[in-house]
Amino acid sequence: MRRLIPLWLAVAVAGCLAGPPGGRGSPLYPIGPSQPSRTEVAMLDYRRPGGSAPVVGSPSFIRSVDGRDVSTMTAPFELLPGCHVVETAGRQVTAGKAGGYTGDLDPHVFPLRMRAGHEYTVVEETEPGGGFANISVRAIERDPAGKQTREIPAATGDSEVQACRSWTPPPS
Repeated sequence: MRRLIPLWLAVAVAGCLAGPPGGRGSPLYPIGPSQPSRTEVAMLDYRRPGGSAPVVGSPSFIRSVDGRDVSTMTAPFELLPGCHVVETAGRQVTAGKAGGYTGDLDPHVFPLRMRAGHEYTVVEETEPGGGFANISVRAIERDPAGKQTREIPAATGDSEVQACRSWTPPPS
């Protein structure tokens, strides 16, 4: 007899999977003999609707960083300061307090000018309306003290990506 795992159990198990040890993120830079300190890297994470989590087997909300597939890696991610192009996933499978949903969302591209010690979060927000949910996606930057310093919309064209790539981070 085949038994199905209840959705609540799958969500609970997914919520228990821990990120990298020691409060650090998964490094997306070459690992050398010594790892940069937390103040020398930028952190990238994502936030989805309150109380929701990707269902087991669902890809991460962040699909790629600088063309590298990170959909099966654990966020948050550590990156060296500079421009990093972040692309979100299109297919979404989510379970939350009010039930689950599956949807196709256009991938969003965020050319992020990342600074050392700062945190960047790609945020998905849903607003129910008339049997459908309106979904918005944006990125926010927080300084080392945790204060939000910028809200960053998705790129609307390749010129924004190119402008980011020509940017040099300020010295730390």
